[in-house]
Amino acid sequence: MRLLAAALIVALGGVTLVPPPLRAQESPTIQAAVRLAASGQGDSARSLVARQLERSRRGDSAYVEALYWSGRLAVTGADAENAFRRVAIEYSNSRWADRALLQLAELALAAGNGAGALQLGERLRNDYPTSNLRPQAALWAGRAAFDVGNPVTACALLDSARAEAPGDIEFLNQVAFYQQRCASVAMPRPADSSRAAAPGAGGGAATPAPAPSPDTG
Repeated sequence: MRLLAAALIVALGGVTLVPPPLRAQESPTIQAAVRLAASGQGDSARSLVARQLERSRRGDSAYVEALYWSGRLAVTGADAENAFRRVAIEYSNSRWADRALLQLAELALAAGNGAGALQLGERLRNDYPTSNLRPQAALWAGRAAFDVGNPVTACALLDSARAEAPGDIEFLNQVAFYQQRCASVAMPRPADSSRAAAPGAGGGAATPAPAPSPDTG
């Protein structure tokens, strides 16, 4: 697998997904490592991340942050998957867990594991309902659903991705690219509750309620 740090992007199927930007609370060491990686100095970037892992207390925010970025800057897919899986499982309450799940979904899809990518994307959406990565998870899970032959689920997920990211034009263009395949998909219609709600629906007379039995004391 190519160097995952290259330009800090993941390119699959001709569509490039740019990772979330650095947040203000991320450590200066990580910010420096990301800048080094972006300029092609991957070895130096990984050394910085490794040093932060060594000097951080296991389980602390700085440790989990460095563990996540060790995955982002990994040379091999196996190393990346191992780091992301640790974040997602061992530190599922951290602010990095949803991002790790998204990266795992991308890796799974790149490896041809559509079922795994679908499961990971849906897990992110179910386990982290307030995550700002829900639209991206819906996109990757939707792509995976197409791969496993479930176009109805795929199109429903893509609809969710579009609805949850109304202001991101670049992202919406990516969603629209895959939604072209939904034109020929027969989506299930929502249940019509009007008949059940209206007494005597369907032309028949409504059945009267039985009269109460007399009180025998």
